Amino acid sequence: MTVYGYARVSVREPEDKNLDLQVERLVRTGFAIGNIRAEGASGAKNDRRGLLELLDLVVAGDTLVVTHIDRLSRGLTYGLQVIGDLHLRGVACRSLTEDFNTSMANGKLQLTMVLAFSEWWRNSIRERSIAGQHKARAEGRFPGRPTVLTERQKEYVREELAKGVSQRELARTLEVSRWKIQQLAR
Repeated sequence: MTVYGYARVSVREPEDKNLDLQVERLVRTGFAIGNIRAEGASGAKNDRRGLLELLDLVVAGDTLVVTHIDRLSRGLTYGLQVIGDLHLRGVACRSLTEDFNTSMANGKLQLTMVLAFSEWWRNSIRERSIAGQHKARAEGRFPGRPTVLTERQKEYVREELAKGVSQRELARTLEVSRWKIQQLAR
């Protein structure tokens, strides 16, 4: 009977979801660092390598602990599927933040509600982001990373490539990645 910890952050997570803080909290709770799987991946994706490895590793009698249940999944269906599969295999699942017991009806209800709110929150963020991008475009602003090369520099790259200058040399001269030059070469 082993207790495993799982920590996850997305690329754009608030400070309180910091991966180091989650691991630290799991360690303070008594986990051996070797039994903690930590990764940076979206909770909306179901093919997270660290989680899948952990799910393959746990056996009947083990316990899987997360700091927040939304670290396991940001989707209702997948979250219930994972926890249901763990339950069928005899593996307990526990959250350090949300206190529920999935062997009782109220615990299952709480879990379902927490996962539903996690999914709703993720979808709300996405909707607001898209609305903000549409508004910015309507105002003539283009969200995202600023362009690396000016139109004049892009034309220079195309001319030099036509003359046979190497992509590597152009990238060094303009202090950009070779990948950026390769994009223009297409």
